Amino acid sequence: MADKQFKNSSSTSKPQNQSPHGRGRGRGRNNHGARGNRGGMRNTEANSSGGDSADLRTPRKENSSVGRTGSSSRRRGNAQGRGFGGRSGVQSPKYSGSASGSTPMKSRTKFSKFEDYMTFEDVQRGIKRGEMIRGAIRINPKNFEQSFIPGGSMFKRDVLIDGLQNRNRALEGDLVVVLLDDPSTWQVLLRDPQASGHRFHAWAPGASAPTCEHPELVVRCTPAASTASAADLAAALRFSGVTPAQIVPSPGSQNRWDVACESEVQARVVMTLQRPRSTSASGDAAEDNSTTWQCTRGDGPLLPVAELPAFFVQPQGKVVYIEETNSLLLFAGMLRKQSKSHGIFVSKDHRVPRILIPIEECPENFATQAQTYADTLVVCRITAWPPDSIYAHGTLEETLGLAGNIEVETRAILIENGIDANEYPDAVLKSLPQVGADGIWKIPEQELASRRDLREEQICSIDPLTARDLDDALHFTALENGDFEIGVHIADVSYFMKPGTKLDEIASRRATSTYLVNRCYPMLPRLLCENLCSLTEGEDRLAFSVIWRFNKDVQIIDEWFGRTVIRSCAKLAYQHAQAIIEDPELDWDKCNFPSIHGHHTGARLKASILGLYTVSQTLRKRRFADGALRLNKTKVGFRLDATGKPAECFTRTTTDSNRLVEEFMLLANMAVARKIYNAFPDLALLRRHPPPIEKRLSEVQEMLQPLGISISIESAGELQQSLRELEKEYDSATFEIIQLLCTTPMQVAMYFCTGDVDGHDSATLTETRHYALNVPFYTHFTSPIRRMADVVVHRLLACALTEEAPTMYTTETVRQQAKTCNRRKMAAKNAQEASEHLYTCVYIDEHGPFDEPATVCKVQNRSADVVIDRFGIETRLRLDDDSCTDLHIVHFAQATQTLTIQWQATGVQQAIAMFQKVRVRVTASREGSKMDINAVLLPSM
Repeated sequence: MADKQFKNSSSTSKPQNQSPHGRGRGRGRNNHGARGNRGGMRNTEANSSGGDSADLRTPRKENSSVGRTGSSSRRRGNAQGRGFGGRSGVQSPKYSGSASGSTPMKSRTKFSKFEDYMTFEDVQRGIKRGEMIRGAIRINPKNFEQSFIPGGSMFKRDVLIDGLQNRNRALEGDLVVVLLDDPSTWQVLLRDPQASGHRFHAWAPGASAPTCEHPELVVRCTPAASTASAADLAAALRFSGVTPAQIVPSPGSQNRWDVACESEVQARVVMTLQRPRSTSASGDAAEDNSTTWQCTRGDGPLLPVAELPAFFVQPQGKVVYIEETNSLLLFAGMLRKQSKSHGIFVSKDHRVPRILIPIEECPENFATQAQTYADTLVVCRITAWPPDSIYAHGTLEETLGLAGNIEVETRAILIENGIDANEYPDAVLKSLPQVGADGIWKIPEQELASRRDLREEQICSIDPLTARDLDDALHFTALENGDFEIGVHIADVSYFMKPGTKLDEIASRRATSTYLVNRCYPMLPRLLCENLCSLTEGEDRLAFSVIWRFNKDVQIIDEWFGRTVIRSCAKLAYQHAQAIIEDPELDWDKCNFPSIHGHHTGARLKASILGLYTVSQTLRKRRFADGALRLNKTKVGFRLDATGKPAECFTRTTTDSNRLVEEFMLLANMAVARKIYNAFPDLALLRRHPPPIEKRLSEVQEMLQPLGISISIESAGELQQSLRELEKEYDSATFEIIQLLCTTPMQVAMYFCTGDVDGHDSATLTETRHYALNVPFYTHFTSPIRRMADVVVHRLLACALTEEAPTMYTTETVRQQAKTCNRRKMAAKNAQEASEHLYTCVYIDEHGPFDEPATVCKVQNRSADVVIDRFGIETRLRLDDDSCTDLHIVHFAQATQTLTIQWQATGVQQAIAMFQKVRVRVTASREGSKMDINAVLLPSM
């Protein structure tokens, strides 16, 4: 056995008579148990930007009549089984999904047949009438029966899709159309289902309907009276699994209850909810037994739910059409015996339904010896999901091997995320320029003559120590009049990759390189990314350059774009540049620094690094003064032993040398974005970052306020200023949690085609804006070796400079490439996080358990969430009597978010509150096919 197998706590769980999903123990953002390691070494502005804080320079290391292959995005129609019918509604082959490898959980509703999908024409009319809304579906990783789509411009919050039947066979990330329920049936939000913690909203007696930005009062959660009426109301308002606010019968009525807001000074009624009453056939008033509740503000009139302010209702609906699937339909998990005729596939991801596999497709001896496959990872493909089946249907594609083995788990990660790990076909490799026996490629003389020759400039690269795909370099030149010149030089991949070639086709489909802990799966053939395109020191290389001339006040007075030929004089690592920054007097020749090629000297190169650093500081300070936002995240790295297992786990830090490079990459990206937008306003490929979800960011502000932490959320710049002040006041672990809370409401940055923005006037330019960077135009230009979006931008820039029409693209082709880049970027990110989680689990399992300090980041009435400082991982401490036998809960104070427990052995009480330091014991385990990191609270010292 190549790797020690994880301790398995539930390898024999039986799937009979259970929900189509499993219940996972993990709760991480990366859907692999504990929340994954966060951030990246090269942070560009705010991971809130959905990647633009780390994705500039991450650590290197239609109609269809056939089943889905290749692309993960296909337009589907209204076939009764989930399939790939197009707009015509013709039924196509169907598919289904897989399920979790953890303990089964009963569905809360009895299954009945799924509804048939509506026609494309019907949903288009419904969207125009405002009866339907389109969006990508997100399934709650902690509750698979609850899913959401963005509310868009119609609502201030997401639209809830409650239950499996209403989700109607949609999978995570699918683009769906939702038919909105009658507003009178929407939930009254005394508790926001998406809020962190149990928050109850109301408004003060006698007040008018809230119109201000933050109208809610947070009602303290207190134990409910043990009366039938209180329980009835709690159920009607769907307070399932939480402690409702104090509810008392209203005097003189058995059908009204007052919800009390308790403060230290007094208790006062802020909202009254009442069952609506109707007139019976005899003319008498009769109680309406529905769960539609009406609300009275203070002493004001009775308001139907439909007339409540938007802040206090939860829009709901059901999926009636699946426009595109974002799922690759391949899942890794385990096979269990369901019946004599079927096995059942249980996925690693519990958001995905279980899949029935015909017994004849299972391994030959599976029917009689199913238990021998209890620890075997397999791959299943979805083929159909009939409307009359609670389970999806599928086929068994591949047997991977033993769960817990690093190579097996890595293979599963690649498959689930659709990462192309194959080498390029021989025909593509033969079409590339051939290098000589010495491994050197000579640039054609005709190409040299057409480019600006910068080979005598003192240009160098600054990258991670082990980087091989060097796609950017910098130069700094002081001029005689006191001005200075700075250049950003990017590998000219577009020279080698011509539009319409097989290389272009495969790279466009891959769209990005994928970096796992132990290896990189490149977007381009290795001959290009590690040799011909890489800006190797001492070699002539083709580049696309942006060169600025600055005056003494660091103001840009000239800007030049063009194709160049360069010869880097040195390959520096971040450590080398950082050493120069920290000690400007060091002697290059006496340090263990890289050799310098050509006529350049260590002293001159050191002066250039210091010049770049000085300018970067000024640019950075100015950028934040102009309203930019940065949300830092830590990242865990690993040192592997000779067998490929993690021997050491450490936290990566961002240094001034990282920030130096980051600043000029940002400057180049913004400059190129303006250039291509001005040249091709209907065709430019840009990157936008929408503002955060207003409601969620307000909730973070409200949650922190009682703790004495104030943040301003009016703009990215004001939030940045608040965080800057808090960084001075709190220790690094606490400050990181504050940043983590502020990151949660942020939306993901996305590539888009400017042809999708109507009008291009000042009103619509907000659709192009990048929130975190606080700039109107932004794109990716600086990493074409590993991002297809940058190659597209290079091609557009080349056309803009020659004033030629970019005939290789149309608005539609740029739009489709942007969608592919968005989808593949997210898949690569998920794969990277899964790999980091895998290696963290293996490290803890091999070298642990560890007793580690942790910081509390959330407190609830039966649990607390903590971030383990050493690993940068968030996990949950379950503190209820069912989970812990050595302690019991004494009291939970909602107002102060404090949970008091008592240790059985000593009788000592311990209060657990936000940002408190605790000690936990960290272990790793496997439950089914899911590996997880667990933490148990230890007594305070």
